[in-house]
Order: sequence, then structure tokens, then C-alpha cells
Amino acid sequence: MTVQAVRYVENPFLRLLECYVLWAIGALHPFDEAQLAELGVRLAALYDIDGTWYEVVAGLMELPSNMPQLLQKRWARESELAQGCGDPVDPQAFAETFVDAYLT
Repeated sequence: MTVQAVRYVENPFLRLLECYVLWAIGALHPFDEAQLAELGVRLAALYDIDGTWYEVVAGLMELPSNMPQLLQKRWARESELAQGCGDPVDPQAFAETFVDAYLT
């Protein structure tokens, strides 16, 4: 099992939260996006929330409607700062850090 997979053993919802962040900043891998689109119908039924997978996640977490825009601004700011130091930010690392700090 990879180190990343171990992260989700006790709380698989972490992966959905990270995917939400990646989706919001435009960095969600197309494969993951396709898988989540299929999963969205089951998530909506499971949690009795109408919408796409990311709308279900946002609803469960009671995220503000402008959360994608807030994440985009934060991502842009952190990316600019990191590029100024010559050290680009990895989108997955950004998502994990954000989720750990603000959504768990």
C-alpha cells in the first residue's frame, strides 16, 4: 500500500475532500473526474443531496457557495509565492494541506 493510500484507510472521505480542492483549482486529473462523475449519483442518493459529486461534498461539509473561488484565489497566491522562490507548489500537496488545516 502506498503512503498516500494509507492516508485514506481510516477516513476515505479525505480523498473526496482533496478531490474537491483539486477540482476547484482546476487540477483534478481527468481519470479522477470521470470516476467521481459516476460516483456522484450514488453519493447523492446515499446522502440524500441532489447534485454533482462536488455539490454533495460541499453540502455535507456546509461549505460556502463561493468556496471554489476562495480556493482558486488561495491557490493563485500560494503558487505565485512559491514560484517567486523557485519552488512550485504541487496541487496534491496543496489539497492535502488545505484539507488537513481547514476541513478536518
